[in-house]
Amino acid sequence: MRATLDTHRAALAAALLALLAAGPAWPGGARAIGRGVAAPDSAILARLRGAAEVRVCRLELAGEGRCRALPGSDSCLAGNRVRGWQPAPAGDWAARLAALLSDPRTYRPGMAPPRYTFAPEIGVQFRGPAGVCDVALCFDCDRLSMVSAPAPGAAADARYHGEFGQRDAAFTRLAKLAFPDDPEVQGWADSLQVPDSSAAAPQPRGAAPGVRREP
Repeated sequence: MRATLDTHRAALAAALLALLAAGPAWPGGARAIGRGVAAPDSAILARLRGAAEVRVCRLELAGEGRCRALPGSDSCLAGNRVRGWQPAPAGDWAARLAALLSDPRTYRPGMAPPRYTFAPEIGVQFRGPAGVCDVALCFDCDRLSMVSAPAPGAAADARYHGEFGQRDAAFTRLAKLAFPDDPEVQGWADSLQVPDSSAAAPQPRGAAPGVRREP
C-alpha cells in the first residue's frame, strides 16, 4: 500500500514539474519559455538575419480567438489586429533589432509569471528567402513572441517566447524611431529596468483604454 502511494506521489510531482517548466499559456496556445531556454532556434535566427523586407505596425488587442492567421498575414499578428503596416526605418534599424532578438543576453533565463496580460503594442514582420518571422512586442510586460514559417501563409515551424526586460531601453528606443509621430510610443520611458536580473518589476506604461488590460 505504501509503495503504491509513493508511486502516485512521484507521478504527481513529475507532472507538476512538467507543467511549471512549460510556463503560462500565451495567445494561440503557445507557451512561455521555461528555465534554461537561452535564445530562438536556428530557423528563426536565419529568418531574422536574412530578411530582405522588414515592416512594422501598431497592434490592437482583438481578444482570444478573434484574429488568427498564419505567419506573414497582412491583418493579424500574434492574435492581434494590425492597425496598418509601414516600412521599417531606413538604415541599420532592422539589423539592430535582429541583433537584439538574436542575442541570448537579451533574455532573462528564468521568467516569473507575467504581471500583465500579454497584449503586444508593436508588431514587426521579417520576410526573406529563408521564410517569414512575426515578432510581437509587449512593452507593458517586457515580453515578446516570435512565430516563424518557411513562407508567408505556411504553417509555423518555429516559435519562441521570452522576456526582454534586461534590454527594455534598447527596444524602446527602436520603437520610438519606428513610430516618431505616435504620441503614445513617444511618451514611453527609455528605461524602466537596470540590466540586472534582480531589478524591480517594471511599472505599467500609460495605455489607451481597451488596448491593454491591468492585472
